[in-house]
Amino acid sequence: QTVYSAYLTPVLHRDLRSHPVWGSTARVHSLAGSMVSLYEQIRSTFTTDDQSHYLFTPRDLTQWVVGLLRYKFSSETTSSSIEEVLEVWSYEAKRLFRDRLVGEKAQNTFDSLLNSILMTEWSVDLSQHDNKATVYYVTWAASSAATNQAHKCGRLLGRLATSDLKEVVSKGILSYSREQSELDIMLFSEVLEYISRVDRVLTQPGGSLLMGGRSGVGRRTAVSLVAFMHHITLYTPNVSRNFGVKQFKNDLKNVMQLAGLEGEQVVFLLEDHHFVDTALLELTNSLLSAGEVPGLYTPEELEPLLTPLRDLASQEGYRGTLFSYYCSRIKSNLHVVLIMDSSNPNFARQCESNPAFYTRCSFQSMEFWSNSSMIQIPRMLLSGYGHRGGSTAVQSDRPLTGGDDILKAF
Repeated sequence: QTVYSAYLTPVLHRDLRSHPVWGSTARVHSLAGSMVSLYEQIRSTFTTDDQSHYLFTPRDLTQWVVGLLRYKFSSETTSSSIEEVLEVWSYEAKRLFRDRLVGEKAQNTFDSLLNSILMTEWSVDLSQHDNKATVYYVTWAASSAATNQAHKCGRLLGRLATSDLKEVVSKGILSYSREQSELDIMLFSEVLEYISRVDRVLTQPGGSLLMGGRSGVGRRTAVSLVAFMHHITLYTPNVSRNFGVKQFKNDLKNVMQLAGLEGEQVVFLLEDHHFVDTALLELTNSLLSAGEVPGLYTPEELEPLLTPLRDLASQEGYRGTLFSYYCSRIKSNLHVVLIMDSSNPNFARQCESNPAFYTRCSFQSMEFWSNSSMIQIPRMLLSGYGHRGGSTAVQSDRPLTGGDDILKAF
């Protein structure tokens, strides 16, 4: 508690040094105690005996504190400003811990643990402000001045209500459909939640994702849309009849050079069908771990490859080797997104044998749509609304595909 109180104090005092509550070192110390208490309860409740990815370490607590740097707190002295910090604190906890949990039962258990601590230690009830349904923290809500500032922890996040996020995403879908390809998507709670979760991770330096779940819940769509809206290059291997280790290494060189040489933000999207050989999993693990793949380049290839970085490294005062500078740029600019079927019997073994999948990626459990969403979908289809969904929808002239199949399930 003392350690994390020391971490948390400068984070909160950046905006709230003169706040009557959060300006108090004792109150910050209490908040750190609540963090440690929730973390210990999570560790004892959710274990690797339940799911192999339930690996909770002190690194999660550190990420929780660091994640708060992405929010701008109001210095007003009202009761709402006190709840604002606790709401952000809770939201980060949900993204770090709840998003890993498989199934509605486990997620409800986490909500009970979190709400219990808020009530008993802070006398605050945030359960009526269910973040999953009513409010999201996304980069699109941050002020333009703040958004343009480079931040080592990621772009700043701001608060948006559901209706506002729908409007922002609808505009993104419209632009995507005009510039890329037609996108059939209905904006209900899970879809908006997935988009906000992907937005939070992909706007961190080197933020990578392991999205476990079943096909058809919108994981690839969410990644493609968020990458487009942030002008991030999306790269995915083209699987042909002869696709194998050699072709995959060429793909690795392409994305590494885009991120390391050109300095572009790149999403490297990989799905189950790309891993035609276990060696491809190992290569991806190496890339995630160190920003490099041993043996990928020959010495003859490296020298001309790295020469353009010499002046840039000198300007930034980098004192290591050119190759380590190249790797550091890759780790900062490249975002690996793994979309895998958690029901596959080999899923746990593949992840356990490649530990960077757990340690370097934000694990996102995206199994099913909720019952309320499954009821909502036919209503949206029958009302004739297209991908823009909700009250801000514009009726689509082209019918959505798959509607009949969905309706037959009810």
